[in-house]
Amino acid sequence: MVQLFSSGGEVFWLFPTQYKEFVVGPFLNRDHYACFIELVLPLAVVEAFWSRRNKVAYAAMAAAMVATVIAGASRAGTMVVTLEAGAISLAAMWGRGPGTGTRVASLLRIVALAGVFTAVVGWEVLWQRFQDPDPFKFRREMAISSVAMVRDRPWMGFGLGTYESAYPEYALFDIGLRVNHAHNDWLEWAAEGGIPLFLLLGFVALWSARAAWQAPWGVGVVAVFVHSTVDYPLHRPALSAWLFVVLGALAAKAQEQREGRGGVG
Repeated sequence: MVQLFSSGGEVFWLFPTQYKEFVVGPFLNRDHYACFIELVLPLAVVEAFWSRRNKVAYAAMAAAMVATVIAGASRAGTMVVTLEAGAISLAAMWGRGPGTGTRVASLLRIVALAGVFTAVVGWEVLWQRFQDPDPFKFRREMAISSVAMVRDRPWMGFGLGTYESAYPEYALFDIGLRVNHAHNDWLEWAAEGGIPLFLLLGFVALWSARAAWQAPWGVGVVAVFVHSTVDYPLHRPALSAWLFVVLGALAAKAQEQREGRGGVG
């Protein structure tokens, strides 16, 4: 947040970018920053409810993360992190763990701190973006073009990494800018790798939803897969690598639970 408001668009106040605002850490795209927060936010929210110590510290971390997404003015990111935090909080309120009073206190703590931090960093730019009469402008046209690409090559696609070169033949608009991604990872995967790749990654997403049901700290994987319907975070190596780190942790947790049920020590 300090960098966002004081760096003038320079990453870590050192590296100039083509942007003059809304550069958060090394992220030049507000939605990609939001996806990073979607992956790490559940870790703090879970600990804010279930940690035996430092509940206040974890609540402050979670609230600060939510506030940074709001300050970054990502519309989809704000909706996803809000739903994400709400889902985990609901699971905490109805699940096992500390007494009801403790859980209610944890919930109120997160909500209050998020409100305070949001008031500090500001929500006006986000609100202005929500007033856009057509938030899917250009994204809608790119989606239609991507579906046409899938229709032409449903089984093999155009090849991984070829979206930018294959897209112009299907373009529905031209504003003088290069379209390098579909702004929808799912459609881009289908266009590049065909329906088989789409189904393969769909299976991973469904498995992650089932695994996160047992381990709420992993719900960020589901959140990013959902966010990927309106952006392309998983075409960024750092974000996709972190997502698979969390997926690996979910797989290890699932294996541990299976062995526990099977009596393996």
